[in-house]
Amino acid sequence: MRTPLIGKQDPRPVICTVFVLIFGLALHPPVLAHTSTNVNKLEYQNCGAYIVKDYTVHWKSDGKNKTKNVRNLTGKGNKATFNLDSFGIPEGAEVWLSFSIDTGDNEGCRKTHTRYYYSSTANKTARYSSKGETLTNNRCRINPAGCDET
Repeated sequence: MRTPLIGKQDPRPVICTVFVLIFGLALHPPVLAHTSTNVNKLEYQNCGAYIVKDYTVHWKSDGKNKTKNVRNLTGKGNKATFNLDSFGIPEGAEVWLSFSIDTGDNEGCRKTHTRYYYSSTANKTARYSSKGETLTNNRCRINPAGCDET
């Protein structure tokens, strides 16, 4: 027979609450920091075994997505650079790139935790690359080092 706790609280609910909090925190994924950078150019380097045939420059301003398609064949190891000053993009609009692999996938370069915003005075370039083959492992990566670090 248990002796009732007189003048003391039963510690079991507190222990259970602490356990649930610690266990819950251990299962929660880490919160990644968001970064944003002002840029006036987008650059893509092809590190894959394919030819990129088309690019789309995207921008989001006032809640609306807009695009401009650019034809530019880019073989392995080559770069394509897009000066955003010539696209009529409003200052402060979010910008990103997507590309089409010849006879392959279409890949978008917009990332959740890294965003780029157009600024005509930024003098900075957002650099992307991809590697892999026509239909596999060819996702777009944010990559300032190009093919050396993909």
